[in-house]
Amino acid sequence: MLRVTVSDNGAGMSEPALAQLRARLKESHIKENMHIGLCNVDMRIRLIFGEDYGVSVESREGMAVTVDMPKVRSRGGL
Repeated sequence: MLRVTVSDNGAGMSEPALAQLRARLKESHIKENMHIGLCNVDMRIRLIFGEDYGVSVESREGMAVTVDMPKVRSRGGL
């Protein structure tokens, strides 16, 4: 498994905004012009690797976005 986490130490998100973002990540299509990048990346990972993988978001002290996907080898041997 490959896990990449990007985090900051900013103010984070409110619980309602975080819940809305998490709900949007579970949708099968993008409805509005908010969080398009995160939603697009999540949808593509789930489409290619399955529902066990994708983007998750945490907001406690700051913000953390984690991307999980299976580790794959390229044909070039990397």
